[in-house]
Amino acid sequence: MAGASPKIDYDKHGDVLYVTFNTGEPSYCEEIDDFLLLELGVFTRLPTGFRIIGLKEQAKRLHSRIMRQKAQDVIKIQLQKHKKRATSRIENEILDRQKKLRKVFREIKKEQLIEA
Repeated sequence: MAGASPKIDYDKHGDVLYVTFNTGEPSYCEEIDDFLLLELGVFTRLPTGFRIIGLKEQAKRLHSRIMRQKAQDVIKIQLQKHKKRATSRIENEILDRQKKLRKVFREIKKEQLIEA
């Protein structure tokens, strides 16, 4: 499902940011640290989204740029693991998800969920 826009949902009550790359693949979560959960595809193990727990609280505690960079780095590392043994189809998926990740953080900034 390359090309589909990522979906961003923010739960104000729970202060949780949910992001999915709309891949259509069933996913599971892997806890990265206290605030970041990475969603990975059951079949491909490629990132299919992520969650930031306590978004506003984490943005106060950590500089917003650090929080964004952490999420981006974790996803990039996961993608790089697959790039070494990727077919051209998987490489295209990796590039697509990297683009979606950049788009997500532009949207989050635009919606002023986190500071620039």
